[in-house]
Amino acid sequence: MTLSAFVTQESHHPGGLQPGDCRTVVSLPASAPVSARYVPVLEYDPGRDAVRDVQDAVLEANRTGRNVFIQVGGEWCGWCHRLDRLFQQQPPLTRLRDENYVTVLVNFSDENRNKQLLNRLPEVSGYPHFFILDRHGSLLAAKSVYNLEQGKGYNPELIEQFLRTWSPQNSPVKCAQALDRR
Repeated sequence: MTLSAFVTQESHHPGGLQPGDCRTVVSLPASAPVSARYVPVLEYDPGRDAVRDVQDAVLEANRTGRNVFIQVGGEWCGWCHRLDRLFQQQPPLTRLRDENYVTVLVNFSDENRNKQLLNRLPEVSGYPHFFILDRHGSLLAAKSVYNLEQGKGYNPELIEQFLRTWSPQNSPVKCAQALDRR
């Protein structure tokens, strides 16, 4: 299985990735094992292999019919911690995220910039930064979260709107169809 990228929102990439492009993000072995119990990656850990984490998340998303929610940031990032607090303080928002997405936090720090994964994605313009993949690994959205901010935190209604917009029920699946025609 090969994961491909389809960008439909707010992405700027020096490599010229444009809406409608299909580009491989990560590749999965043809016989990739599906673990009995997937554990979401909910911490920024420089020791983790982000490519493997995303591969595992795509397998779980495929198994469960959810999308993948990638949040790029780090322990150094104050706005990342504010976003974490928002999810902790808003159980309905956390439930919406967890029912519709397999979540992967990807570390970006001096210890590990995770270039092997991030070089394959549209440019990250600030932290935290969101990427949404469908259950097949196609990139649906790349989102800088600055316009989701409100005061010294985030606007829960805007976060909810973003999560609902890119949920499996609402998001398009175009890249897989385009690849099938090649």
